[in-house]
This record gives sequence, structure tokens and C-alpha cells, in this order.
Amino acid sequence: MILRSVILLVAFCSLANQANGSPATNTNKQLVVYWGQDSAGSLRLTLEKGLDYYCKNYDYDIIPVAFLNVFFDTANKDKFPGINLANHCNTTFKGYPTLLNCTDIGQQIQTCQKSGKKILLSLGGAAGLYYFSSSSQATQFASTVWKLFLDGTSKIRPFHNAVLDGVDLDIEGGTTTYYADFVKAIRQLMNTDKNRKYFITGAPQCPYPDAIMGPGGTNMVLTTVPQEFDYLFVQFYNNYCSIDKTKFFNQSIASWFNFAMTTKQKYGKGPLIFIGLPASPRVNGYQSPDVVRKAWQTVKTNESLGGFMLWDASFDMNNVISGQHYSTIIRTIMNDQYKSIHHSVTDFFYVIRVRGDGNFFTRVHVSHALLLGLFLVVFVLLLAVMMRMSRHEKLLSVKSQEVKVSGDKKYVPLGFY
Repeated sequence: MILRSVILLVAFCSLANQANGSPATNTNKQLVVYWGQDSAGSLRLTLEKGLDYYCKNYDYDIIPVAFLNVFFDTANKDKFPGINLANHCNTTFKGYPTLLNCTDIGQQIQTCQKSGKKILLSLGGAAGLYYFSSSSQATQFASTVWKLFLDGTSKIRPFHNAVLDGVDLDIEGGTTTYYADFVKAIRQLMNTDKNRKYFITGAPQCPYPDAIMGPGGTNMVLTTVPQEFDYLFVQFYNNYCSIDKTKFFNQSIASWFNFAMTTKQKYGKGPLIFIGLPASPRVNGYQSPDVVRKAWQTVKTNESLGGFMLWDASFDMNNVISGQHYSTIIRTIMNDQYKSIHHSVTDFFYVIRVRGDGNFFTRVHVSHALLLGLFLVVFVLLLAVMMRMSRHEKLLSVKSQEVKVSGDKKYVPLGFY
């Protein structure tokens, strides 16, 4: 009876944890996730699925497709750009060995857009070859991007008839110059299309100002044309200003908020600031939902706050906490519907496989409540075994019989019952 009660108690807690309800969509804050690099696949987790899968099954608002990582690839005719989408697309155009030819992804982009998702093309990334050597080169590259991915025309288009909703600058290396010329040129081209609203976004690091994008030096893009950016997906990870470092996080995000506000005051428009987070414990700077909620409570009323950005879709798919994906929990935090989550019985053995120095180890997430429940179950089982052993010893003492063998007395046990 005691054992049954304990099991029922643990099961009740599990159901209660999952009964937080489906997240509402009554918030103007948005959720962004990067797709295309399949970061989880490199850790031998479940591979990233097609773009349309996430549009149908996840509550994302904006999805940057990552990455166009080479601006002028000498391997391609006319030095056309190179694209890397991990394992998602491997076919290319003749004469353009690094310019992907992705008919299926183009169709998926259109499917996502029909459901209200905004699909961007992310330029740059942590690894690639991208820079501008002159203003004219930056302007010319804007024209190339317009023709290949937006509303321009070209004989070769990586996503065929799909017209993306804008571009994202994830500039993490190279020089700082001439990006302003690119942004001005691409914005001018965007303004020629009266039927679609286009977005220009950036993904600076959280230390303010960003070393590449600024604002700071006179040639930096956020110094020269900050008003042309709609959103900034600030990466609050892999740095000292991650959101669990309260003092540094508050200083950093206050600076970014102030930048957005002063830009809007000066130009009448300016970027919204997004809190960028990794969606996996594997990434330096990952935070539990409780930590995220604490940070959110301190900034949620700021008018310059746009929402959250997550890296990336594959990590989010593999990170399930009490039956909910990490992004689902982030959405509940934005909607002020989050309650502290303990891991349920179903994800007691939720394991993230991590590769470090060529070896694999596991990290198991177990809540204190579940541990207590399991301890009680084990304790009751041990108590039952001990009581049974005690009973058997008494039976052994009573049922032993005296047997005469060759005039000697020996005690022969009858065995356990």
C-alpha cells in the first residue's frame, strides 16, 4: 500500500509538471531559431530535419537559414557566393561547385511563409571567407544577393522561385569595413518591391560594442546605418555577459537597449533587441528555464526588447524537458505562463551525449523531487525485503528439527519459505 502511494505521488507530480498548458500566442514578442547547420548532428544526436518540419511542429516566428559563408568564391563562375547547409543539400549548379541547388528547400521556404513564418538568409557564420575590399564590391554583392535570393531575377537561384524575407548579418570575423555600403544597397533594392516587407537583421556578440559590427568605429555598420536594421539577435553566450552573470548581463543588455532607443529617437526607427541563447547544454552559456525566466523578468517591459533567439533548431529538437522542447518553454516564459519545471518520470533517463576530446560521456538531468520519490520507492522495497528476511529467520528457528545420526545430534534446517 505504501509503495503504491509513493508511485502514485511521483506520477502525479509528473503529470502536474506537464500540465502547464500549451503556450498562448498573445504576446508581441517573437521567437527566432537558426536552421541549416545541424549542430546536434556533429554530436551524434538526432539529425536536424527539413525546414518545413520545424515550421509545422514548432512555434517559431523567424528562421534564418545558415549560412552563405563565402561572399566571393573563386571556385564559382563570376565569383558567385558559396553556401553551406551541412547535410541538407548537396547538389550544385554546373560551374558553381559551392553554390547549392536546393529545389526542395525552396519549396519548404514557401510552405513556411504561407504559415506566417519569416525566412531569412544568414550571411557569415563562425567559419567562412567573407569581407569587402571596396564600397563598389559591397554594392555589387548586394545586387547578387538580391538576384539570387530575394525578388531579383537570375538564371540560377539556389532556392528557385522562393523569395526570402530578408538577410541576416552574422559577421564574426574578417574586416569591419563596407558592410554599411552593402546594407544601404540591399535596403534600396528591397524598397523597390512594394508587395513585401523585407527585414535586415544582425547577430552581434553581447559585449558592447561588438568588435566587428559596432557601434564604434566610423566604418562599422551599426555606427553608420543603425536605422536600417529591424532586429539584432544579440548572442548572450560564449562570453562573459551570458544571462546567468547577472551584473554583466544587465550592463550589456542595458547598453544594447540604449543603442536601440537612441537610434529610434534620432532616425524615427531602429532595431529591436533579442536575447540570443543556445538551445543545448552542450554550448557554453546554456541556461536552465529558471535562469532564463529570472533574466526575462528584469527586462520584459523594455520597449526595445524583441524576444528570444535560439541556436539552433537541431539543438532545440534534442533538448526535451518534462515532455516539452526548450523553445516551447521559452515561449511560456515570454507569455508569463512558465512554472518551474521538474523532470518527469518519462525523461528521467533524458541523456545528452557529448563529445569531448574524442570520447563520449553522458549528462543525465534529474530533479530533486524525482530523486526523493525514487529514494522513497527504494527505501520501501528494502524495508519489505528486510521484514521478509526477519520472518524467514524466525521460521527457520521454529522449524528446525533435531535429527539423530550415529548417536550425534545435528540441526538440519528445513529451508526458507
